[in-house]
Amino acid sequence: MLCAYTTKIVTDIKPPKRAHHEMLYDETTQSILLLGGSTPLSSGDGIQFLNDLWKFDGKKWVKIGNIGDERSGMRLAYDTKRKKIFSYGGFKSDNQAQGQLRILENAKWATLSDMPDMKAAEGGFVYDEQRDRLIVFGGTPGHGQANGTTWEWDGSVWKKMSGVAPAARQGFAMVYDSKRKKTVLFGGMGSSPDQMYTDTWEYDADGWKKVADNG
Repeated sequence: MLCAYTTKIVTDIKPPKRAHHEMLYDETTQSILLLGGSTPLSSGDGIQFLNDLWKFDGKKWVKIGNIGDERSGMRLAYDTKRKKIFSYGGFKSDNQAQGQLRILENAKWATLSDMPDMKAAEGGFVYDEQRDRLIVFGGTPGHGQANGTTWEWDGSVWKKMSGVAPAARQGFAMVYDSKRKKTVLFGGMGSSPDQMYTDTWEYDADGWKKVADNG
């Protein structure tokens, strides 16, 4: 995919400091991609949001360029069937959460859907290769708020899932286990720091199931 980029490549530098960024492994280029995030300004008077895209091949960082708008807390997923990169949600520089599903093509983000009900940052976002679905769970739509809904994208439309699910949360870890064909979620924080979780959940065609709780 990176071969389609037209942005000038800059070498021998490293990504500047940041948090709330996102990384994924790109099977096409066999490299790690890093995108976006935010960092406090030196004066402490505000926060700088980022939209820079970087590639790491195991030896050096290469800056590919600036892609789309500046976002913090968005999520990336790699579609192993179509060899495509998708993004979901995040906060823009106006601190407004987004509900967009986007695909990265020709060095630009193309919006596939924009759902007000799905606005969130720092949620869970994975590609389920067994069922050919993008899975979204949780995240925060704003300060002091947390989502507890699960959505599936089948390539055309989103479907809101029902049934048992983890408690509403943000800032957790969620990955797809390709060997066992399950999405796995651990931990996170609710709508406030006094709601911290140590539970482990798995998700597949049968829905969510709690498999452990270390609390």
